[in-house]
Amino acid sequence: MLKNFIYAYICKRYDDDGILPDADEIYEKFKLELDNGAPMEWIDEQMYNFTRHHDLSEITVLWEGKVYKRNEVAV
Repeated sequence: MLKNFIYAYICKRYDDDGILPDADEIYEKFKLELDNGAPMEWIDEQMYNFTRHHDLSEITVLWEGKVYKRNEVAV
């Protein structure tokens, strides 16, 4: 499922490059699927899931949306 691929891509950028990518980069990576009807909200959803479970200190954050602290719940 595309959600899993988005999450895996975020993990790869985090692990390999020490970067939390921005939405534009993720969109470009999955442009075909997103342009063919996959919900754009999946990018935000997977970023939310990622940021809640990973330590974001010592990395470059390019993401311009809300970054949640570990185990913080969105309201």
